[in-house]
Amino acid sequence: MIDRVFYFDGKKPVDCPAARLPEIMKSPAKGFFVWVDISKPSKDDMAFLSKIFPLHPLAVEDTLHPIQRPKLDEYEDHLFVVSYAVGYSKHSASTSELDFFLGKNFLVTVREDNIPAVGDAIQAITKNPSLFARGPAFLLYLIMDLLVDSYFPVFDVFGDDIDRLEDQVFDNPSKEILRAVFKMKRSIFSLRKIIMRFQKYAVKKISFRIELLLNNFSFI
Repeated sequence: MIDRVFYFDGKKPVDCPAARLPEIMKSPAKGFFVWVDISKPSKDDMAFLSKIFPLHPLAVEDTLHPIQRPKLDEYEDHLFVVSYAVGYSKHSASTSELDFFLGKNFLVTVREDNIPAVGDAIQAITKNPSLFARGPAFLLYLIMDLLVDSYFPVFDVFGDDIDRLEDQVFDNPSKEILRAVFKMKRSIFSLRKIIMRFQKYAVKKISFRIELLLNNFSFI
């Protein structure tokens, strides 16, 4: 489902219906670009967007089959980035995939779940339109920055739980406590793999290549 569509009309971000996308993409306004946010995408949703933006079929297929590893794929006229939000509850970590298509005049975010970083970015550009005016690449940076910031409260809760479990292991080493320890150990290993790969294949590559890639995108 296409949740939100924003376009920059040269002065400010404008919220508009998804049905207007083919029309507004014809805009000649200087600095014009579009941000489309979509949750729980269907094949029809992605087929609709693929007619408007030059989305690579392999990347589109990835969005329809989440649980991809964090990565960055470079295509002739856009980037495809797979990232993750993280959560934590009852000694267990959870992850939510957030995908990005970035082109010279568009950003498409694709997700299965509610991801606070996306909502926070919408609030930020609503309160401060100059953030949106900086273009789709900056918007991707903004969302990823909010995404990474959201990791730290999770790690804090994780750390507090580890401290409590350590005390309980010595005070009352029951089977239930040991199961919680092993469950947390698996969660730590899972999060470590995701975060390390996210840093290696997304954050570092984007930092070094995004400007060069955007300058050479042929999509208008």
